[in-house]
Amino acid sequence: RTGRPVGGSGGVPAALASAITSAGGQLKTSTRVDTIVLEGDRTKGIRTSDGEIIEAPVVVVACDPQIAIVEWLKGAPLNARMQKVQ
Repeated sequence: RTGRPVGGSGGVPAALASAITSAGGQLKTSTRVDTIVLEGDRTKGIRTSDGEIIEAPVVVVACDPQIAIVEWLKGAPLNARMQKVQ
């Protein structure tokens, strides 16, 4: 038997958003990421396509990991960017 999540298919992202904001996190939607900003080997935040830098100690990526690693992690160690993401 198959079914739908309680609250419809939008219930899952709504529950995730609620969990993040309840823990003090912030969400920014409808914003294109240009780069995940690093400081040494640590995440410092992101740079949006319009140049805004949003600092954050943790960046959660909810997209194709190859895009995040190959395109957004500029300045990451070469061996981390060269490995194929499966």
